[in-house]
Amino acid sequence: MRTKINIKNERNRINHRCSSPTKRNSHQEKFDNLLRLNGYPQHSIDKTHISTNNTSVPTNTRTLQSTNTEWLYLTTPFISEKFDHKLKSIFKQEGFNIRIVHKSNTLRQALRTKRTQNTCKLTNCIISNTKCCQRGVIYKVTCHKCSSFYIGSTIRQLH
Repeated sequence: MRTKINIKNERNRINHRCSSPTKRNSHQEKFDNLLRLNGYPQHSIDKTHISTNNTSVPTNTRTLQSTNTEWLYLTTPFISEKFDHKLKSIFKQEGFNIRIVHKSNTLRQALRTKRTQNTCKLTNCIISNTKCCQRGVIYKVTCHKCSSFYIGSTIRQLH
């Protein structure tokens, strides 16, 4: 199976990403062998090899960051790619070494409600303010006439 290879882009990628000349030459040789295996004629391979070696590396290409740079990380919720790009450009323009990290939320965290302990606001509370606003309780109701009782549970407030 033959695949279409953009020779110029691949040569540029090798030239810009390899950290040393020996690695660069090694990768260029491997790429030359790949081109030969795909049926490219030798004169075409040599022609692309010469043209890329004579070109200088553009100044606007991505350079490797030094490993001793101290980075600060800003954790934000994801809003949009446009917002991220704008924020990054502001930090870069001002000379701050800040990287943006997005905090991921799970579905459980998004759906979870805060469980706060409410205080009873009824003036005539029959439970007399002792955990009447608590959720997820088991309760017992007794009949005053026949002394029968009912035991139940609720996830709602006991009120």
